[in-house]
Amino acid sequence: MNKKGNIIFVSSIKPNVYGGGEKWFYEVASKLKSIGYKVGLVARPKSKLANKFRDITDNVLELKFGFDFNPLSIIKLRKYFRKQNVDYLILHFNKDVSIAGAAGKMAGVKKIIFRNGYPLLHNKFKHKLLIPFFDHIVTNSLILKKQYQSYGWIKSDKIKTIYNGCDIDNEYLAKINEEKEEITVIAIGRLVKVKRFHWFIKLLSEVKTSYKIKGLIVGDGSERSNLEKLVAESKLNIDFTGEVNSVKEYLAKADILLHVSRNEGIPNVVLEAMASKVPVIATNAGGTGELIDDGENGYLCEVKDYTVIKTKLESMINDSSIRKKFTDSGFEKIRHCFTWDNTIEKLEKLFNE
Repeated sequence: MNKKGNIIFVSSIKPNVYGGGEKWFYEVASKLKSIGYKVGLVARPKSKLANKFRDITDNVLELKFGFDFNPLSIIKLRKYFRKQNVDYLILHFNKDVSIAGAAGKMAGVKKIIFRNGYPLLHNKFKHKLLIPFFDHIVTNSLILKKQYQSYGWIKSDKIKTIYNGCDIDNEYLAKINEEKEEITVIAIGRLVKVKRFHWFIKLLSEVKTSYKIKGLIVGDGSERSNLEKLVAESKLNIDFTGEVNSVKEYLAKADILLHVSRNEGIPNVVLEAMASKVPVIATNAGGTGELIDDGENGYLCEVKDYTVIKTKLESMINDSSIRKKFTDSGFEKIRHCFTWDNTIEKLEKLFNE
C-alpha cells in the first residue's frame, strides 16, 4: 500500500511529442514515487510520454480522449479513478481538465492540480467553464501567474507558482578552457518554428571573432530538413544530433548556450545549461527573465532584437572572463532556487492545503 497517496498524471499530448512539459511530468512522477507515492499516467495510445512512464510504473492507462467534455471518456475515467482510489490528479491541458478534471470531481479525488508551463487559459468564456474542475493552477513562472490574475475571474489563492527543478550532475559540468581555439555554441529543443533555430544558424554565420565556431543543434522536429538546408547553404560547421535521451553530455562539451525562442514558459534547456556551468544568452520570452539577470548570470535579450543578440553573442565568444562570470553565478542560482527538492516540497505542501 502506498505510504503518502496515489497520484495520477493526465496528458492528452500528441503521441509523437516529448518536450519540456512532458519531461516535467516524468521527472516529478519519478521523484514523488521515490519518496513513497504511488504514481500512474493516463495518456494517448502509443505516446512517447506513456513509454517513458512505463520505466517507473505499470499503471499506465491509454485513452483516446476525444472532444472536450467527452461523456464516454469522463465516465471511463470516473470508474478508473474510483477503482484506483486516486488521491491527487495532475493535469496537462485544457482538454484534460474538461475530461479528467470532471471525472475526478465525480470520483471524489482530494486535490486536482492543473499544471501550466505556458498560457493555456485565455480571457475567454469557454475557458471560464473549466474553473469548477480543478482546485489549483500551478504555473512555472510569476509572469504567467500575473497574466492569469489579470483576468479577474480566477481567484488569486487558486494560482500557485512552482518553478521547474533541475538536477546537478558533477560528472557533466562544462569547463572553460582559455587556450582553446574553437568555441562550441549549442542550441537545444524541438526543431519547430517558434524556437527559431534559423536565427541560431544565421547568428553563427554573422558573428565576428578570431575563434573557430562550431555549432551543435540538439533535438528533432518538423523543421529539421529546412534547417539542414540552411546549414548546407551557409557551409557552417554545425552538427545535428537528432533526439537524445539526455542533453548533459552535449552541454558538457559546450562553451555557450544560445536560446532564441520567441515563446516560452520557464525553459528547461536554460535551467540545464546553467546547472551544467554553461553560460547562456537567451531571449526574454515567458519566464526566462526569472532565471537570467541580464549581465549578472547571463545575457537576456528582447525577443525581437536580433542585433543585440548578435552583439552579446560576439561579446561572450570573445571574452572568456564574461563566460566565467556567468558560469559561476548561473550555477549558484540554480543550486539555490531551482532544484527538484524545492519543486517536490512545494507540490507536497499544495497536496496538503
